[in-house]
Amino acid sequence: FGVNLRKFNKDSDHEIKGIRKFNLKWFKDDACYVRELFCYDLFRRAGIWTAAFDVYCRLWIHVEGDSKAAYYGVYEMIEPYDDKYVAKREKFFGSVDGNLWKCSYPAFLDDANAQMEEDNDKDDFTYELKETGGTFADAKAQLQDFILKLKGKSDDSFYKWIKEVCDVELLMRTYAVNVAVGMWDDMWNNGNNYYLYFNSTDLYDYKVFLLPYDYDNTLGTSNAYDAAKQDPYNWGDKGLLMERMMKFEEFRNIYRDELKRLVNPAYGLMNPAAATQRILDWQAKIKDFI
Repeated sequence: FGVNLRKFNKDSDHEIKGIRKFNLKWFKDDACYVRELFCYDLFRRAGIWTAAFDVYCRLWIHVEGDSKAAYYGVYEMIEPYDDKYVAKREKFFGSVDGNLWKCSYPAFLDDANAQMEEDNDKDDFTYELKETGGTFADAKAQLQDFILKLKGKSDDSFYKWIKEVCDVELLMRTYAVNVAVGMWDDMWNNGNNYYLYFNSTDLYDYKVFLLPYDYDNTLGTSNAYDAAKQDPYNWGDKGLLMERMMKFEEFRNIYRDELKRLVNPAYGLMNPAAATQRILDWQAKIKDFI
């Protein structure tokens, strides 16, 4: 469920501690009730500030006229990627007036003629503009130009350009966490489940950020293959951005070093002892309600 507390009454009385929107998600294919919670938490522990916040909640829905509310059980309450999300991280993004795109299959960043539309709360598109500080036409032209350069630049030109328009270290470290948790339904492998934020509406002058999204298909859940047994250097073969990034030793080293840091017990991130204890602590909070 997506909840917008200010859909019909746009005032501060229809907020909860400044929050006006949130998503409520059931634990699909997850009898452990922890996969997505673990992933978003790991991103943040690893210093990936782009990851959304989430928390457990219990959900009742009461329809006016019914005698009592229907209890749906334990859900995950997730921060949505919208203008409020960007505003809370303005010091990192550098601007709140850019273009925010939701990217869904087949969003491999390899086709400048792919479907690009404005959000209308009804339909899903390959690239869906959620927020903009300008016009849809300008935002579309910017994304198309980005894809064309991603496809068309020579290796030397791409190397220089991507360092200008992207925080390369953040991107490669984000992808190390993504692969470590076995997120196969992603941009690199399946052209799916990520957001892009361009921190400017200018056609050429911007920084672009990849935002991690939708982590229920992780940590052993897959309808494709055993994600734990895949080569992390060849996670996918279609997501053009990561395919090009991995050609450069400098970028691969950032990715490799972050993978090694994630499993180093000294950092308490994804090594078995630390990870298991966090899972048990979370499950203890909800065990009486499952």
